[in-house]
Amino acid sequence: MTVQRGKGEVGIELVEVATGRQVLSLDSVGVDETPAFSPDGRWIVYASAASGDVDLWLSSTDGAVRRQLTT
Repeated sequence: MTVQRGKGEVGIELVEVATGRQVLSLDSVGVDETPAFSPDGRWIVYASAASGDVDLWLSSTDGAVRRQLTT
């Protein structure tokens, strides 16, 4: 889900539906939005302004791997 964090800041949080427990929070300065899951459910691709420009980023659903896909 995409959440408003503060003025001009939007983030992505993965929440377990059954418990409401936050599983992952993709925190960066600025805007993180438009998340989409990979077909196998192990990855999330999203748009982020973490690098200063809006680029595509990839994160594993456990948060262990995060990398910028476009520049």
